[in-house]
Amino acid sequence: MIGLDRASVAFGSRTLFKDISFSVPVGRSMAILGPYGRGKTTLLRALLGFQPLASGTRRAEVAGYVPQHGASQAKLSGLDVVVMGRAVRLGLFGQPSPPTAKRPKQPSCRSAPAGSPTSATTACRAASGRWC
Repeated sequence: MIGLDRASVAFGSRTLFKDISFSVPVGRSMAILGPYGRGKTTLLRALLGFQPLASGTRRAEVAGYVPQHGASQAKLSGLDVVVMGRAVRLGLFGQPSPPTAKRPKQPSCRSAPAGSPTSATTACRAASGRWC
């Protein structure tokens, strides 16, 4: 399970959010939605432990995180991103198993525009062997 309990985040005298509590059980998904500049990324950073809490506690067993923007100029396929997301289950020196790392390339992974639901679903299915 991952979540926050009565958590607050502040920058100086400005409090971004206060006394927020939620939990996401293992195997479930959650979406963080809202207008630009309202603290969605700060909430995610606080949840993952990248942003200190002014008060409250965070609960996190294990979480994988692939940032939207990075310093790398590498071009990654949808399958590459899914394998990175699964890396949290491999441990510190783990390697993807041959069925995950060497699955045959599926044309739909490369032909669908990056970020489209089709490419994400196909890549997830290719990596996990089931529909996501």
